[in-house]
Amino acid sequence: MPNVLSLGPMPSRQERRKAERDAAKRAPAKAGAAGAGGAAAAGANVNMNPVGDWTTQTSDPFVLFRALGDDVVKQKADAGDRESQFSLGYRLLNAADSAAGATLLGAGGRSPKADEGTALLEQAAGQGHAYAMEALGHIQYVRKEYEQAVAWLTKGAEAGLPRAMRSLGRCLEEGEGVAPQDYPAAADWYRRAAEAGDGAAAGALSNMYSFGRGVACQIMPATSTPHFSPSFLELDGNT
Repeated sequence: MPNVLSLGPMPSRQERRKAERDAAKRAPAKAGAAGAGGAAAAGANVNMNPVGDWTTQTSDPFVLFRALGDDVVKQKADAGDRESQFSLGYRLLNAADSAAGATLLGAGGRSPKADEGTALLEQAAGQGHAYAMEALGHIQYVRKEYEQAVAWLTKGAEAGLPRAMRSLGRCLEEGEGVAPQDYPAAADWYRRAAEAGDGAAAGALSNMYSFGRGVACQIMPATSTPHFSPSFLELDGNT
């Protein structure tokens, strides 16, 4: 199983810190607020999900629970808030997987709790939440439903999420969910993700250059080092 999909869509430490900073800035509840009144005030005013740009969306599925509390997140999910739907859906799936002794998102199989979580992720994805799209792609992947995985990862990639681009590229490279393998398309998605700052995608694209998969491998004299375009070289600090 490709490593790029084996860990699930957990955010990086940098993404978690950014999400927590954003939550702290946007949650109007004062430090002294307590009880249901304070939680309700926070839930009524927090707006972490302007439509359209994945960079404004919550990448950490647990940050809203820390910022608002369980009750408020559930209330907001029931009211149709896509950030809360993503957070609650992910949490339900994670709990179902843990109960089944699974460590990968979706690997615990189907159960009432897992199905409820998946439905919430689908609702969030339907409202343009790119991280929910990516999560659904990973769930389908670990369940070996590769065509559905590629469909969701394509949605996330087209929404601009670099991690979804990278995972989609790996499916295309391995021929999972598509037939046959599509090296040029895989290289293109790796390149897009790398140019957006995804270091793992840059490494995957480097490997494709090394083996001439979907790209021409141009060997530089005396060094035998694959030659990359300037846009790729600019990513050196992110690899």
